[in-house]
Amino acid sequence: MSGTGEELTARQATPARGRRWFRRPSHWVVAAGLLVCVAALAGGVLLRLGLLSRSASSAMTNSSTETVPDRRLDYRGPFLNVRPDVGYVGDSTCVDCHKERARTYGNHPMGRSLAPIGTVIDRETAVGPVGGFKASGLSLAVKREGRRMIHRESRLDESGKPVWSLDLPVDYVIGSGTRGASFLFQLDGYLFQTPISWFAPKHFWGLSPRFNADLLAGRAVPAECLFCHANRARPIEGTYNRFEEPLSDGCGIGCERCHGPGELHVRNPGIDAAARLDPTIVNPARLAPALREAVCEQCHLEGASRIIRRGRAASDFRPGLPLESALDVFVKTAAGGADQKAVNHVEQMYQSGCYRRGAGDDRIGCVSCHDPHDYVGADRRVTWYRAACQKCHGGKQPDCSVPEAERRRSSPDDSCIQCHMPPYGSSDIVHNASTDHRIPRRPAGDDGAGEGAPESASLAIRFHHDNLDEHDAEYRRDLALALAAASREKGDRAEAAGRQADALLAEAVRNFPDDVAALEAQGWRALAAGRTADALAAFEACLAHAPGRELALGGAAGAARTLGKDEAALSYLRRFQAVDPYFPATRQGLAEVLAGRGQWAEARDEAAEWVRLAPASAEARKLLIRCRLKTGDRAGAEADLKDLKALRPGSERDLDHWFDVQQR
Repeated sequence: MSGTGEELTARQATPARGRRWFRRPSHWVVAAGLLVCVAALAGGVLLRLGLLSRSASSAMTNSSTETVPDRRLDYRGPFLNVRPDVGYVGDSTCVDCHKERARTYGNHPMGRSLAPIGTVIDRETAVGPVGGFKASGLSLAVKREGRRMIHRESRLDESGKPVWSLDLPVDYVIGSGTRGASFLFQLDGYLFQTPISWFAPKHFWGLSPRFNADLLAGRAVPAECLFCHANRARPIEGTYNRFEEPLSDGCGIGCERCHGPGELHVRNPGIDAAARLDPTIVNPARLAPALREAVCEQCHLEGASRIIRRGRAASDFRPGLPLESALDVFVKTAAGGADQKAVNHVEQMYQSGCYRRGAGDDRIGCVSCHDPHDYVGADRRVTWYRAACQKCHGGKQPDCSVPEAERRRSSPDDSCIQCHMPPYGSSDIVHNASTDHRIPRRPAGDDGAGEGAPESASLAIRFHHDNLDEHDAEYRRDLALALAAASREKGDRAEAAGRQADALLAEAVRNFPDDVAALEAQGWRALAAGRTADALAAFEACLAHAPGRELALGGAAGAARTLGKDEAALSYLRRFQAVDPYFPATRQGLAEVLAGRGQWAEARDEAAEWVRLAPASAEARKLLIRCRLKTGDRAGAEADLKDLKALRPGSERDLDHWFDVQQR
């Protein structure tokens, strides 16, 4: 592959002026195929547009010009810091009075959920050593330059020489290192994950979970990921993975995520004698069980989909309020851990006998066993959790029906959790394991786990379904979005979910005409059903309220292309590019539309950008070769062909034939 002027090639990484991405050779490519296709594009639209859609529920805010009641203003409980006008003060202020809590919390995984790489690079056990491995035909390596970490990827030809190579400079480590760590890098506020992760329990480097060949150059990190891994992330509304600088108010999860904003507490703390609590700061231990659990569930209840309430942001949640004041979480009817994902511990706990047999304030919850201020390491694990079990199972009642001698034959330490919370391999995070929070009474038994789940064939059941008004317009709008997400699965249930979603989305749009999330979801559903004109109308209606909304721009471009409206498609693609210059499929769409119109010089420039952003893509290189031939650059085309052959060994004859055909 070769080029002239400011074209950047894999062999000649010449920085282009005025663009931060190209100031260093290591910045010559962004993520290739940034995302898994999760927003139900019809197959033909996907192929013609080249846009792998991002999650249609990804935005962490939902715009609406209509006034929406703010539950923080309606709060009538004892804690004064629930109100939205109370400010945050930051962890450093809390440390002054709570030194011991801060010390122990500093060792807790939540306190180490995200960190600048320079602050932890010396902790090799957490961030891994220098090393490398091979995967998907690539050589991947972890390098260090002083206090910087570099993730290097190379595609080698048969002689061992690199066809292309890129360096991703790591900015953040995400994960505490207890189970492993992944790594993030930033470009002009856009946040990406590298394809390399460290799996601490097995002490090796490997591909990051759910990465494939299309994502090897990095995966966009959406706001919902940072919501749970950073302390009050600051996403830019309407974009998928762009954040304000700094991207969050602190890195690891901070004190105020669980206790609420501390402005009043710092200014004038004190005990209310009548209530016997300090009303200036939320103490989760003094909350009713459902509200106490909501504090944990804001991150630890993932469900099948998490829907931001209309007119709200996820960051609007305040400890002391129900989770559904900002977030509606929907689960499948299989809730309870049958799918054994690492993220459904809350669902599992709710299905456990320990939880179901409890009542009122005696019902167990997350903090019945976990101290959020203190990490329980391997040396304390057995005794700590045994003590937690004996809070209910000790005393006069026998703590276990199995005689102690028999128990100790399988567990010398007489561990309760070895039998009743056995580990299992995660289906969604490779090289990892989780513990069964269904707490089966018998080892390997479910003891009726799953009882208590709502009886329905739907793929979207509101997790907090007590006192649910099924006729409430706001709930029905959230259900519509959850069903639209569920319709992306396969099978009859997904098709039924799609039909129900269509009816509910139409209702939601009638009730809330400026609801951009509902309009956008309506567009994706119409595309999936082949109703392209309806899809374009829905996306245009969404964009009328939110002109820079990234997902809607991508959907509108795809619909316009399918309808043969190339001018409109180009307009939407260019607007998309202005919002997110680091999405390779936008360049793909631009190059293909321009090539189809015979605008070969412009198509060549966009194809070159596509190759730069997706160096492993044979389709991108083929289009660039065609454009070079059409613009008279045979030498450049031949050089690109040589690189393409190196990327696809064994296909030399087929590629030579294809090249000959292109020249006719």
